[in-house]
Amino acid sequence: FHQTNWSFVEVEDHLPSYAADIFPNPTDDILNIRTSVYEGVTYTVYDLQGKLLLQNKLFSEQTSIQLGQFSAGTYSLVLNNDTQKLKTFGLVKTH
Repeated sequence: FHQTNWSFVEVEDHLPSYAADIFPNPTDDILNIRTSVYEGVTYTVYDLQGKLLLQNKLFSEQTSIQLGQFSAGTYSLVLNNDTQKLKTFGLVKTH
């Protein structure tokens, strides 16, 4: 009997008209956030217990963030503007 390891990555669209992608996911170090609307948008990374681990502003159409210091596991990445959540991604960190 052979069991495959699956990584299921969830996306929650709080504002369906807001388009953004993250890649690669799963990642072992650098995660890229790509969106055409980045001004006034903040990204926040939480662990599964809801603890805020990292927060900063998007600074261009593609923003790279360093995740190498995090343990392997599943995290949430939330994109917000000043008034609302835009999108929530399930993020898998390997190694």
